Amino acid sequence: MLVSKEVYNTYNEIQEAIQKALNGEEPDLKVTMEDEKLNLDSYKQIVTKIYAMIRFKLYQKIKD
Repeated sequence: MLVSKEVYNTYNEIQEAIQKALNGEEPDLKVTMEDEKLNLDSYKQIVTKIYAMIRFKLYQKIKD
């Protein structure tokens, strides 16, 4: 399955922000509301899931 370059770039930005957060740096993730189908609640859910993933990865590192 091919992914558009824009989606791939966004994925890379999110992964980089997660790595920065795991290393104690400022994540520097900018979320913009470009798609009219996505509303404020959708973006809140996205950010919540990103931080949940960061917490989980931190937990895994601490557990090891």
